Amino acid sequence: MVIPPQRRVPFRVQVGDSPGHTVGYFDLRDLAANTDAALVAMLRDVANEIERQAAEERG
Repeated sequence: MVIPPQRRVPFRVQVGDSPGHTVGYFDLRDLAANTDAALVAMLRDVANEIERQAAEERG
């Protein structure tokens, strides 16, 4: 799903002193309609990004 730029709300991950980076975007409409579902989706994306980075460092 493509989110139009005017509705994108970025969320970033920063661990320790390392620079943060954008993991994904919320859709303002989804966030306004169902905050809990949007937050669960964000946490799932963050967990996936952490797993991806850990696998990259291991391999």
